[in-house]
Amino acid sequence: MDERGLALLRDALAEEPDRGMALAVVLRALEAVGASERQEWIELVPPGQDREHAEARVRDLDSLAGGPTGVPDDWSDWMQQRLAATSPDLAMLDLLARAGRTKRIRRMAAERRQAMGGP
Repeated sequence: MDERGLALLRDALAEEPDRGMALAVVLRALEAVGASERQEWIELVPPGQDREHAEARVRDLDSLAGGPTGVPDDWSDWMQQRLAATSPDLAMLDLLARAGRTKRIRRMAAERRQAMGGP
């Protein structure tokens, strides 16, 4: 989506009465915009639990961009799923296949690892 489309979407979200729908759109937009633009999207979400969720997503996106550190227990389910689905790092996939938080994450990482030519 280009800048004009994003601007129109931001304007529409300001009027969206369904806050759950607005949050879902903001979470997707956070992935599409640059780091310098993320705060203006977060501000479309009212203070409280939904905004905290959006802020946590930004932390996850920043961590993904820099390469996650720590252990899977420190990472959100969303980040673990994203890594299991997209990481080209075989060691990361092995780690998630063993220590991912959910069966789905562990299975996804193991299947991706195997598809990439690993045991």
